[in-house]
Amino acid sequence: MLILKICLTLFSLLLGVASVHAEVAEAVRSTHPIVDHIRDVQQQTLDLAAAVQNFSGDTFDSFPISRAGRNLLKAIEEGTETAKSSKKVSVTIAIKIKTATKKLLKDIESSLAILIHAKPKLDHAGITIIMVSKLKDDQEEANRFIAAIVDKLPPVGKRTGRKLGKKIAAAFEFAISVFSEEL
Repeated sequence: MLILKICLTLFSLLLGVASVHAEVAEAVRSTHPIVDHIRDVQQQTLDLAAAVQNFSGDTFDSFPISRAGRNLLKAIEEGTETAKSSKKVSVTIAIKIKTATKKLLKDIESSLAILIHAKPKLDHAGITIIMVSKLKDDQEEANRFIAAIVDKLPPVGKRTGRKLGKKIAAAFEFAISVFSEEL
């Protein structure tokens, strides 16, 4: 009987250690797929900003902008699918998502500022209406991505997730309103 109690005690201790080990392993793991997709969207956002910044104003030079825009939309769509198919995340992963999303928000705001600054060149090339359409598409898909991410956050992170989502939506709204002027 004593041996059985010792075995049960050791077994329960091992289970506890294994549980803690799993949490530590999750925290140490380099990234979560949702974080990877947020970073991919961030990179595609920066690529689009670079394409716009390098735009000469000639219609024929707008192809890199179009390609970067398609790549960004594809990255957002893939991120949405990944978030939808992911399990609920732990608080540790939620913090990583929050950090990545804050960085993404900064890059979205700076990239949209670059787009707004380039509006006269885009107007001259006659592609402003296309840019408005792309911004609306990106905003719509970004809203889906944010909603899918917020759905996977623990209750403690949902409010912050929604708040960051509203800031991203506001940045898009402002850019769309600037690009929609005089159309």
